[in-house]
Amino acid sequence: MALALLTLAILLGVYGDKSKKLENFSFEIQSPEIKYDLRSLDEKNDEVEKRLLYVPNVHSFTALSIGTEFTDITLTTQNNDKDKANKGKSKVFDIQVLGYKKNYLWEAYYQNYQGLYITEDTTSSDLPSANAWSYGVSVKQFFSKKFDLKKSISNFSYSKKSGWSWIRGLYFNKNKLFSSEGLIPSEYTENFDQLIGLNGIETTNLGFEFGAGGIFNYQNFFSTGLLTAGYQLQEQRYDGITDSPRTITTTSLNVLIGFGYNFNKNHSIGIEGRARTITIPLKDVNYLQGRSISSLYYKFYF
Repeated sequence: MALALLTLAILLGVYGDKSKKLENFSFEIQSPEIKYDLRSLDEKNDEVEKRLLYVPNVHSFTALSIGTEFTDITLTTQNNDKDKANKGKSKVFDIQVLGYKKNYLWEAYYQNYQGLYITEDTTSSDLPSANAWSYGVSVKQFFSKKFDLKKSISNFSYSKKSGWSWIRGLYFNKNKLFSSEGLIPSEYTENFDQLIGLNGIETTNLGFEFGAGGIFNYQNFFSTGLLTAGYQLQEQRYDGITDSPRTITTTSLNVLIGFGYNFNKNHSIGIEGRARTITIPLKDVNYLQGRSISSLYYKFYF
């Protein structure tokens, strides 16, 4: 799949018209933190949280990104790492498409995680595993017309000019965590008694966000960042319990920060961190969906 995407990009660059020519290529090594986190307050101590945390058994990713004048496509594949004790293998598929036009940035993504395991230091063999998928789209508008979006956020293009802008945007995403074995094992029923029998949680979110983003350059060094907070309308659906779907309002957070170095006008290296979290009130617990990525990258500009 990665080879097919790269071949397609090269063909666009060689044979496409001017608006479709290949502009950049990047290679990344990523360290992920992906979590589906249920948290319940201890009835005997309201300041102590009880947690049920599902995570994939994945240590690192390799990501390839190709960019044309208006679009970047990133395909992420997992590396063959040593398995954690008492945990099976996970399979992760992740593809993202970014587009930019003038002062608008849009993103579409799809993620599929097969094999999520409870982070419990135990030799128990009867703890359930789970799967999850998510997809979404977002559009962000940068207020300042003087701000060069393409040369700033996520280092799409070579830049030596500092600048920043306020941001507003709209987004839609859909997420599901599910297990045929049930998500709440017997060891956890005391803390999550209202979720006994739960096999799946599906959420659909439609919201708006506000924040700021920009880039700072000093000679060939640069730092870039983006921070937005979102407020959303969310529909929740459940499998395995009799509760009807419900609609609530909740919040989200999206963060990007990076540091790098440009050498010549064709090469860039750097580190970058990205994080997205959604907070979900669910029965008498809080449910957090979180994904953060730390990456080391090399980018070549054609």
